[in-house]
Amino acid sequence: MNNNFWDYSVVENKIELNNVHSIFSIPLFESTIMVSNVDEIMNDLTTKYSSSDGEELLSSNGSILSPIEAEKQNNVSVRDSISYYSEDTLHTQSIYKELVDSIESVTKDIFNLYEYDSITPQVVTMWGNVLGNKGYIHAHSHSNSMFSGVWYPEDPPETEEGSLSNYIKFIDPTRIKFFFMPQIKKKNALNSGEIFIKPRKGMCLIFPSWLEHDTIPNENCYLKRYSISFNIFPKGTLGYPNSLNRLTV
Repeated sequence: MNNNFWDYSVVENKIELNNVHSIFSIPLFESTIMVSNVDEIMNDLTTKYSSSDGEELLSSNGSILSPIEAEKQNNVSVRDSISYYSEDTLHTQSIYKELVDSIESVTKDIFNLYEYDSITPQVVTMWGNVLGNKGYIHAHSHSNSMFSGVWYPEDPPETEEGSLSNYIKFIDPTRIKFFFMPQIKKKNALNSGEIFIKPRKGMCLIFPSWLEHDTIPNENCYLKRYSISFNIFPKGTLGYPNSLNRLTV
């Protein structure tokens, strides 16, 4: 087992001292969403993936390739070794309505934790991701949204024990704290600049859109990794009357 990372999905005592205060923490909300038509969703993603054109095919280094270019570069069938993302309007399609309603319901609970008033969450974009062998999603954040998230319709493909293949990685934006880097005995929440989470069927992760994240390449040569990403923007009134910063959306 590779111990050079901190596996956040492992249940353990993450704070050793009673008086350690986690101030200005970055929230990562995890929930479980099971929909009744998951098979229909998987079939739709597979169909979109199989019929995708060159503008939606990405090589393992993130460059856009035509199917012919991809086959030459990878020396295998293009469908086995590319990354695919669908159009970002899945939330407008009827088969995704149950999923969208569930995501917005979870996000309402998140808004309540923040004590937000006069706004409700709405999914404004949603797209599917299919990662073939060596496929991955590069490090990025989401603009023009308040919260973003990802939902997994099935467990990711299995790979060798100890591999981080198909994990999602979140990157600490406060990198200035690594200006000094003493030797450490093992990784934990205080000394890690990255956390890794293994997806599972039904897992839904929601986080501030500015939080940078990526995925670890799919090492399975035969099975593909499926996920659905989405952006959330509030509907209602932001700011206060007479505060000169009010916005109604």
